[in-house]
Amino acid sequence: MKKQEEKQEEVVVENEVQNDYVPAPEEEVKPIEYSAKPLEEIEQERQKFFKTFRIQNTLKWIISVICIAAIVVGCIVVPNVIKDNDNLKTGLMLGIVVVALAGTFGYSVFTKRSMNGKMKKYFNFYYKKVNEFAMDQEGFSEPVLQEPGKIDIDFFRDTNLYKDIVDVGSRGLTEFEYNGIPMRIVDCAGQIKDDKRMRPVFVGKLLHCATKYLGEQSIVIYFKGNERALPPTNVSELKVVEDNTKYVIYSNSADVKKIVKPAIKKMLDGIEMNKVLVDLAISMHDGKIFVCFGYDDPLMVLPLQNQFDPRPNEQFKKDLGKVIKVVEALNK
Repeated sequence: MKKQEEKQEEVVVENEVQNDYVPAPEEEVKPIEYSAKPLEEIEQERQKFFKTFRIQNTLKWIISVICIAAIVVGCIVVPNVIKDNDNLKTGLMLGIVVVALAGTFGYSVFTKRSMNGKMKKYFNFYYKKVNEFAMDQEGFSEPVLQEPGKIDIDFFRDTNLYKDIVDVGSRGLTEFEYNGIPMRIVDCAGQIKDDKRMRPVFVGKLLHCATKYLGEQSIVIYFKGNERALPPTNVSELKVVEDNTKYVIYSNSADVKKIVKPAIKKMLDGIEMNKVLVDLAISMHDGKIFVCFGYDDPLMVLPLQNQFDPRPNEQFKKDLGKVIKVVEALNK
């Protein structure tokens, strides 16, 4: 278990940089502006981190080239200089090769560890500032980023929304209160094994808190999304209580109409899917409520080589402000 946690903690810097989200050309209509200080600070921190990444990555390649050159030169020069002593010649050649390879490997390991540490620090800064911005609204307490900032697979499975989950990646777990109700939110992705490949069935932000509904039968509210949506896969055994143009309510509970009252439905009508929020699922059972905000790359991929675009996070702040009121109402 410990080895698995350590593996999850490791960040592959090169992959993170290569997978950086690149907005479509039509999205780049005007220069990016920052509406709040935390958003501007993220861009400043991104610039510092990426500058360090480029320097260390360049040094890694320079040292690799020098070591390879040393091996080539050593293998050419040594035989021409030392001709009568085969043992000395072989020893020097092997020594040059070993030292060069050891230097290349050693610096590569050092660079990887160094950059993993710097990236983790940058990620923590990013989540701290993003949540500081998103929760700068009435009713929210100051968010506290947790360490190591992950959830386990059983926590995700407890949403009762997705079947056959075999892996969950997560980061940025943050605890806060809304009007005195303890809550937590985390970026995560749940995956299943499909034809020997891993396939995501959810990507986005997962919100969790307690609720007054204590029934074992799940009550699920799913907001229909766009073509990128990933609907819940564990609702086939639940009855469709209501199906309208915006959302579907599923449950086998006799108390569903007492829980999802007309006042709650009125609040649900005020929630809109958009270009950033691709779909939304709310699940309640056993005194727990989970909200799965389905988001895509513009919000979920952390900015590294490309300038930080605050607009997806500005939309998330609006989404959170509306959904949190529904969560609070379901908690009463």
